[in-house]
Parts: sequence; C-alpha cells; structure tokens
Amino acid sequence: MSDKTEDQITREKDAVQKMVGAKSAMEAALGRIATLERAITNMNVVLDDMSKQVGDGVGYMTYNTEKNVEGFISIRKQANRVAEIGRKVL
Repeated sequence: MSDKTEDQITREKDAVQKMVGAKSAMEAALGRIATLERAITNMNVVLDDMSKQVGDGVGYMTYNTEKNVEGFISIRKQANRVAEIGRKVL
C-alpha cells in the first residue's frame, strides 16, 4: 500500500505534466535555434561569395540614419560587414 494521499498523487502527476511541457518547449526552442544557425551560416556563405564577385566601385546610394547623411556604399563592404555580424553571433 502507498502512503501517498490522493492529493499528493494528483500534485505529482501535475508536476510530471509540467515537466513534459517544459521539455517540449525546450526541444522546440532548440530546433528554432538550430534552424537560425543554419540560415545565418548559409547567408554568410552567400555574402562572402558575393563580396568576392564585385568590385569596390559597385554599390548604391543610401541614407545613413546614424550620421544623418546620404552617400554611396560599396556592395563588397556592405556584404563583408553583414557577414561579420553573422559570424559574431555564431
């Protein structure tokens, strides 16, 4: 015979269900993280390849809100800058 009361058994069952839910949520979060890491890695490959294929004279005009100026930005430099951001988070 068990010394546990019905109330204790119910609390333990509830606790187990909460742990199962927490485990499922953690597995889902880990899956999303893995997906994001793969996406960032693939983006870095494309950015690195793109920066090798264009010269510094290829770019576009843009507005820099930090400096409050409009100006030309090299696609090569921009691709390298964005790829570096991706490498830092990995």
